[in-house]
Amino acid sequence: MENKNGTQCAQNYDAIVKWLADALRGQTLEAIGVKTGRIEEVFGFEPVDIAVRAGRVDVMLRDEHGNIFHLEEQRNLLLSDLYRSAAYHFLGAKQWGANITDIVLASGDVYSGEKIVTTRSGKYEPIVIDFSQRDGRKRLAEIRRMVEEGNFDNWLELVFLPLCGRETGAARAEMVERVIRFETELFHAKRLSANILAATLVMSNKLIDKERIKELWEEIKCWMFLK
Repeated sequence: MENKNGTQCAQNYDAIVKWLADALRGQTLEAIGVKTGRIEEVFGFEPVDIAVRAGRVDVMLRDEHGNIFHLEEQRNLLLSDLYRSAAYHFLGAKQWGANITDIVLASGDVYSGEKIVTTRSGKYEPIVIDFSQRDGRKRLAEIRRMVEEGNFDNWLELVFLPLCGRETGAARAEMVERVIRFETELFHAKRLSANILAATLVMSNKLIDKERIKELWEEIKCWMFLK
């Protein structure tokens, strides 16, 4: 059976950071419900002693107020993932200082318990955005309608739309392609930048077949080259 989760698609980490930077710079994270200043800098999450895995979103953001946010994508979030994130968080704080907030983009089959790690020495309490509780198909229909009416301009929301819902397999892949096809229409109509398309594909890299994502990846690179 065709693999639909895309986990075998190893993307270039530098490209992930660059494309997300292009999409996020000058924006806030209000699209996912997090209050921030406008993002001024996006850079790789590369604290000492941590090997970054290509193909997953794991970046640092600095906003206009100097606040630092660690943005991490976690498919099928487990309690054990929070312990791992806690270790990474404090190693990151060692390098960048205590003014750092973790944001976990959780999707798929998300652990339903308390999303806090507590010991006698302290507490790790990241901001967990549970996209599994959001209806992506309904929201896509709403956005399409608002775009047609000229009442939508929060394009960054589209980047995170593929993470919404609890669908798996072919149903999930079909939803992702709907989002990307919609964005492609907007791009050709000169209403959406190629950077948003690229960032959406990065967010979708574990959700669709690896061959299909390679095709989309190549198309977007060509569009960006011709931009």
